[in-house]
Amino acid sequence: MKKCNAIRSDCVVGVYVTQSWKSDNFRLILQTAVAGVREEHGVIAVQTTGNFTHRVVEFNAFLSSLREEELQMRGTGAWKRPTSSRLDVVSGTRDDYVRLLTNHSGVVRTVVLPWLAPPTAGAWSSLRDRSNLLVQQYHEWTADHRLCSWIENPGKTRMKYDVVYNRRCSRNIGDTVKPVSMRPLFLNAKPINRDYYWPNDGHAYPPHFYRDTPPYVFHMHIHRDAVVTSLGDVITDGLKLVLYGCSNDVGPHQLPPSLEAVPLYDEVFVIGQFWGAATFHRMVEILPRIALVLDFLKANADVRIVASETGGRLAELLRIVGLDDSRLVAGVTRAKLVYQPRSTACGFANVQESQMLSKLYLDYIRRTFAPQPQNRLVLSSHCCCCCSFSRYAPNGITTLCLLFCRPRLRNDLYCVGWGVNL
Repeated sequence: MKKCNAIRSDCVVGVYVTQSWKSDNFRLILQTAVAGVREEHGVIAVQTTGNFTHRVVEFNAFLSSLREEELQMRGTGAWKRPTSSRLDVVSGTRDDYVRLLTNHSGVVRTVVLPWLAPPTAGAWSSLRDRSNLLVQQYHEWTADHRLCSWIENPGKTRMKYDVVYNRRCSRNIGDTVKPVSMRPLFLNAKPINRDYYWPNDGHAYPPHFYRDTPPYVFHMHIHRDAVVTSLGDVITDGLKLVLYGCSNDVGPHQLPPSLEAVPLYDEVFVIGQFWGAATFHRMVEILPRIALVLDFLKANADVRIVASETGGRLAELLRIVGLDDSRLVAGVTRAKLVYQPRSTACGFANVQESQMLSKLYLDYIRRTFAPQPQNRLVLSSHCCCCCSFSRYAPNGITTLCLLFCRPRLRNDLYCVGWGVNL
């Protein structure tokens, strides 16, 4: 198998990687072969086949091999301060921002997991796609007439939900029963904001958003000798990369005057974003950024994690997915190598990361909390009603009885219950 010591343009390689790490009191040895890698102008495509989880494993294995190469190429020299008098600000709001980064291939490389086209011709359907998504079946959602009217008619909401949902809204709850394919729009969409991203004068996304799948399943940027701002943006020599999150600091930026006083690390992985310490943003935007590269982070424990906070619930959630929370750092940092995964747009969860993080949480629950043959649910509203059950449903999942208390005349109470198979 051919191996390139330094990946170069148009170099197709096969990389055999051995990784090991300790987690949950056992030692896991991963050996995997990356089918092929191609780099052109600083964009490295990891060509893999198979189902989604297998492709993610191979992507992580390649990241570790690329890390070793970057460390060898860079050597043990001191961190190099950016010297360019002008910063080219590249904004992740642009649909072509990855292409623009090719002008800075000397300081940043982008590693992508390409979208794997179906083997047969025809319209894409998630129902048949196990290579690009963890979940294949989806269900329509429904709303009442008032909400649907806001979605179907332009100008009703400042958040442009009419464009986000392509002015489609179902009022029929029966439409939610049948499994359907994920719409390409939900894989491409991002917030429409007059100040940041305003396609077609705010009336519609580009046509391919509604029609085509995106070019990548996932991607990550690797910067050399960089500064990470408090918003999670990254500055290297001549470049400031501002990924699209809840902030968009594309204005002129001055490096901290006492740059030498800023904490310096060999390697950092960026998950911090604006509002990152708030509960919703932590769960939907921050934690998902580690989900598809968790193996890489476990295998390379020296990489610090730059976040919006270093303790509290974020630290707890990192421990749940198997990472040491002592790796967390916050605030402006410097590093010889900076790993910057794709951001989560403000309030717009990335599909693949969210699905993988959900699986990680579910695996933790199954591993940690043993099933109980008898359970009890108590819902109280000025009364105490409870429902107990002693056996599992036929599908192996506990039947849950939901009880609600309603007042009757003379202030006495009664309970109304429903049985639900979860």
